[in-house]
Amino acid sequence: MRSSRLTWTIKRLHHATQVGASVLVLVALAVQSSAAQESETRSAKVVFAQLNDSGLEGSASLRRRGDRTDVDIRTDGALGNHPTHIHQGTCDDLDPNPQFPLTNVQLRSAGLTGTSETVVDVPLSELLDEPHLILIHKSAKDIGTYLACGDIVPGRLVASEQVGGDTNDPLPGTGSGSGTESGTSLSTLYGALGAAIAVLAIAISLALLRSASPVPPVGMRTVRRR
Repeated sequence: MRSSRLTWTIKRLHHATQVGASVLVLVALAVQSSAAQESETRSAKVVFAQLNDSGLEGSASLRRRGDRTDVDIRTDGALGNHPTHIHQGTCDDLDPNPQFPLTNVQLRSAGLTGTSETVVDVPLSELLDEPHLILIHKSAKDIGTYLACGDIVPGRLVASEQVGGDTNDPLPGTGSGSGTESGTSLSTLYGALGAAIAVLAIAISLALLRSASPVPPVGMRTVRRR
């Protein structure tokens, strides 16, 4: 009788361990998917295409900063003080009404890189959930003339997409975001593993409680004779 109960208990523990292992695998897959998605939404980029033969080229790096977004623009090829905005839509089908103003791109002399750095009061995820673009205008007086346009897409700039770049190595992230991607991913991983271990512990505890029940499993009960 004791041998049968011990065998039954071992089977229960084995089953609970298998359930816990399955939970760990599912959690690991979920964490991997979540980390990949989070990595994409922490950074975005724009590669500008010139318009109206402006000769302007360049790119923009966007980085999440909590509920706001850092926008860092580097351009070359068009002198002047150029109003710059985030618009809804794509460069092929844009809404001409600006949604978020950015710091003007300024090129004061030939050979210098035009820059614009802005912290926008909108989450990066919102700019990626719906199509958005960055549009550079000729001037405040000639706002209807566009010098360059680029769609906002997930990902980080490579060096070849920067002004004067000639390699395919990823550039370091710009802006001061809220924590690093690796730190966020590790935090998510630790939390998920902790939850999985807790589930495993609960499963084993339930198996032990059932094994301690005074009623033995079917097939192990004795029949009392009158």
